[in-house]
Amino acid sequence: MSAKSSHRATTQPSASSRPSTRTPKPPTDYTDQEEEYKRLNAQLEAKTQALVEEAEQVLRNQDRLLSAGANNDRTYSLLDQVDTDDQLYRDMQSVTSRPIDHRKSLPSGQQPNLSARTRKSSATRPQSKIGNDVALVNDDNDRYDQSIDPTAIQDRARNTFDKAIADIETKMNRTKMSTNANAVDADEDDIFPAAAKDMGSEAKIRFLKARLRVMQEELDRMHTECAKRDEENERINLKVKESDDDRTRLNRVITTLQDQLEKYKKLSNDTKSKLDTTEVELTSLRKEYEQSKRQTKKQQQDQTQTDTKLNRALEEAERYKQQLSKTQQTSKDLSEQDKKKIEQLTSENRRLEKQRLELMNAFKRQLKLIDILKKQKLHLEASKMLQFAEEEFCKAIEWNTTSSLAMNDLHKVIECVPNFSEGQRKEVIDTIAHAIAGVEGVALLDIDPGLSTNRTIYTFVGHPQAVIEAALAAGRAAYNLIDMTRHSGEHPRIGAMDVVPFVPVQNATMADCIEIAREFADRLAMELSVPVYLYGEAQEREYRRDLSQIREGEYEALYSKIRKQEWKPDFGPAEFIPSWGATCVGARKFLIAYNINLLGTKEQAHRIALNVREQGRGKDEPGKLKCVRGLGWWLEESNLAQISLNLTDFEITNIHTAYNQCVTEAEALNVGICGSQIVGLVPLKPLLMAAESIIQKENLFILDEDQKIRLVIQRLGLNSIAPFIPKERIIEYIIREREGHDDSISSMEIKDLIKHISSRSLVPGGSCVTSLVATLGTALSTMCALLTYGMKKWESLEQEMRVIIAPLHATTKTLMNTLDSDTETLNAFLTVQKMAETNEEEKRFKKITENRCLQRYLDVSLDIMRQINDLWEPLQRLAPLFNFSTKTDFLVSVKCLETAAYGACKRIEIFSTSLIVTTDTNPSEESDSEAKVPPKNYREEANTYLQTAQKSVQSILSIAEGRSE
Repeated sequence: MSAKSSHRATTQPSASSRPSTRTPKPPTDYTDQEEEYKRLNAQLEAKTQALVEEAEQVLRNQDRLLSAGANNDRTYSLLDQVDTDDQLYRDMQSVTSRPIDHRKSLPSGQQPNLSARTRKSSATRPQSKIGNDVALVNDDNDRYDQSIDPTAIQDRARNTFDKAIADIETKMNRTKMSTNANAVDADEDDIFPAAAKDMGSEAKIRFLKARLRVMQEELDRMHTECAKRDEENERINLKVKESDDDRTRLNRVITTLQDQLEKYKKLSNDTKSKLDTTEVELTSLRKEYEQSKRQTKKQQQDQTQTDTKLNRALEEAERYKQQLSKTQQTSKDLSEQDKKKIEQLTSENRRLEKQRLELMNAFKRQLKLIDILKKQKLHLEASKMLQFAEEEFCKAIEWNTTSSLAMNDLHKVIECVPNFSEGQRKEVIDTIAHAIAGVEGVALLDIDPGLSTNRTIYTFVGHPQAVIEAALAAGRAAYNLIDMTRHSGEHPRIGAMDVVPFVPVQNATMADCIEIAREFADRLAMELSVPVYLYGEAQEREYRRDLSQIREGEYEALYSKIRKQEWKPDFGPAEFIPSWGATCVGARKFLIAYNINLLGTKEQAHRIALNVREQGRGKDEPGKLKCVRGLGWWLEESNLAQISLNLTDFEITNIHTAYNQCVTEAEALNVGICGSQIVGLVPLKPLLMAAESIIQKENLFILDEDQKIRLVIQRLGLNSIAPFIPKERIIEYIIREREGHDDSISSMEIKDLIKHISSRSLVPGGSCVTSLVATLGTALSTMCALLTYGMKKWESLEQEMRVIIAPLHATTKTLMNTLDSDTETLNAFLTVQKMAETNEEEKRFKKITENRCLQRYLDVSLDIMRQINDLWEPLQRLAPLFNFSTKTDFLVSVKCLETAAYGACKRIEIFSTSLIVTTDTNPSEESDSEAKVPPKNYREEANTYLQTAQKSVQSILSIAEGRSE
């Protein structure tokens, strides 16, 4: 292989040193770079040494040619040698220009493959001065390698070759100048061979310069290559730095991942332990599942059997259903028949009951009459008959219509709230209810049974006698149905008919209720032979006025208690009746259960209740309202608190008073009030009282009763919990609704009234027409005033019109009531006139009765005149102010009132002539109940009212007729 091809082979990069498509990894440290540079310097040194040796060989060949005059063959041989040297130089150039691999040094087995000739000459021949110079360059390169500065390598290599050339030129110059031939020859022998002595000095110089230029070009190429290697090294350093940063970042990531790995290992261990636990549970559940599966299978089998039985039962039930439908239809038919029979029997029963009561009253009258006659032993003395009270007399005689006192009783409304010790057996509860509802004149309002208390409370109202009869009917029904020896319940009790309170509702007083309570207690004890205690207002002894005092120890202690003298019953036997026990009868005022809604807590509601109730917080800190009991509670279904009050006397503390006081207390606590609630039924009077208070406080003007009720409902928030429906909650409205058709004069239609007046009968007659004309007159004048009120045109007159309208409206209502009372009193008078007068005593008795009926009749007429007389002043004020479009109406109303006053006066003049005043100048010892009529001059008072009416009418008409629009 030639030196050229050998050099190419040695300069080809190995497979391991070729650049790959991947980014090469930077050297791990600078030791590899240092080894690479040393290897390159060794190659450069070897090349330089070979070049110098070849140059010396060429020079020696030239010397031989010049000295011996060699032939052409030798010349050609020398030229070939020169070509060989040129090839050697080019090989050196290729070696020096080869890229230096800074990343990785060559292994020791891959050193550059120098030619055998070069290696031989470098090993056998001694080094020349140029070789010494090259050695100096190698020493410099070694120091350069130690500092690892690639740029300095190029500079030092260039300086080394420049120094070598300079040394050669210096030696050549010394050769020319030397006079010592031996010395010259010796020097030339050192540079050129002996064969080149024939060459001229110029040729030698040119030859050496040519060689040096070749060497310089090779060296420049090496410098360029080194610069490129330096740039590549810088890029590698940057990549090394980036790699270090990446390594640091990756180390941090590895640390984080290791921490997470530890966590995951810990979680894995925990999960493994949980998994083991779960496996245990799963095994247990599998066992349970298998057991449940077996049970389910068994249940399915049972279910199949049950379904079979159920299907059979359904088929049987279907048959029973068909039979039941037939039975129900049959029962319905029978029920309708029974209902008709019951209605017939009820009607017959009422008729018989009425006859029984009439017979009993007749028997009582006869017994009382016999007792009186026996005491006086004078059966024909009419004066003893006058010992009857007026009420007894009215009951003793049979009139075609009821007497005046009986009519007064019918206008009274009494409430009775009996409590029976039975709340679980529906048939007993219904039987007592039917007994109460079966009494005419009574309205059963409510039935409230309690299972836990085993107690039922009935509420019914009616006129006094009807209420007594209904309470007695209930007692008779309970006597045969309730057995106290088998009774048990949470509520305190003393007997089967435990408590019977009577409450005044309308046109009745507490005295009326006390009298009713005593009469009922007497009759109940007499008919059923049971002990009866009075309590409340009906009881005169203080130690037994409170119901709790009488019921102390309850039914179980009654056996020993009733035998004590201080606890002897007020009516009935003082003995213990096991099946009945005892009954407490009393009279009390109407109790209103009134709750006020509070947007706060139960404790705040109770705090306000303690502040307002009469008891307060004790004797040292009484409450602010009289006749009030109270406490606070939480109403879960409405999500609010309530101040629960019991108003025991609404005439002292009414609902509006309690509401306003609670609002004041709530404002002090910064708590809101949101309406109120009336529990149960309520009379009309407390609502009207509340309305009048609100009207006066807010300076309102409301006349209609319906509007007043609406005002109270809105101001007190009575609809806040549940709707307050007056027809269902106000006792008077309920009674009116249940009584249905009313045969009174005031309830008749106008056509029926005219028909009655025009009939062949004295009643209704002139007295009824007088009352009707007076009522129409006041109604018409009220209309004129109302049409002037509330309009912007007469806005300045509103306050004055309010003062005028109020008495006109009120008088209209009162005069309307006289339509019935006037007719009733006249009817009673005419009935008494039909009484027989077979002897003097009967004549005298009839005359006294006529006198009393006539006196009441005249009182009604005179009362009409008084009411009319009170209207002249407001009419006098209305005359110049009324709406001019109602002028005709106003004139008619004034004339109607004048006509009514004239009719009442003339009626008094005529009937007063029949009025006599009786005085007993020689009364007997037992004549305290004799009727005495006080003297009254009806005609004089009536004439005075008539004269006032005539003057007032004349003045009013002159003002009204003189007005122009």
